[in-house]
Amino acid sequence: MNDLIKGFDVDAIDEQDLGLIQQQITNRQIRGLAVRQEQTESLVRKIIEEMNINKTQTNNDIEDLKEDTGKKLGAITNISTVKENKWIYESQSDFGSSFEVPIGAGTVGKLFKAIGLAKISKSKTEPLHDKIGRYATMENINGHKTFRWHHEYCLEFFINWLKNNELFEVFYSIPNEKEMLKFIKKIYEDKLEKSTRLPDFN
Repeated sequence: MNDLIKGFDVDAIDEQDLGLIQQQITNRQIRGLAVRQEQTESLVRKIIEEMNINKTQTNNDIEDLKEDTGKKLGAITNISTVKENKWIYESQSDFGSSFEVPIGAGTVGKLFKAIGLAKISKSKTEPLHDKIGRYATMENINGHKTFRWHHEYCLEFFINWLKNNELFEVFYSIPNEKEMLKFIKKIYEDKLEKSTRLPDFN
């Protein structure tokens, strides 16, 4: 990719061809968004299928359930919405800004540590060894090691963690950034407390 960029002289391209290239780039980004949207819808369908619907509920109960499911679907769709200039692997800031209630980059780091994607013992957000490749990738930028995170896989991992800990509805009911910060701080501190009782092999 670097050799391709070095050999690509933008100044030598006339405006008509440059416009065509820009259009091709835009089309590719749109196709990527369509794929991500389909993945999001697949994830939503999977969650809905896992819900156990009691067929003996009254019609009012069923309508309430449909309304609640719609709210969850909207929340997940908002979380998974990615802007056109984002890649498959993104920064903590990008991941946090895609939530309906935005989460700052530093708080995303605590979130990843709390749910088991990143090392709890490190001051910086560094993925666990077994999470590198699928959930995170490493880049060297100006000699500095930087980690980027796979949006879809990290989101799916987080949703499963919420469900396993019975916090799915609690999380999606958080109304503002202040309450979001309190929630993530609490689960992070709980994880930190547990980690002090166990040896760290990472």
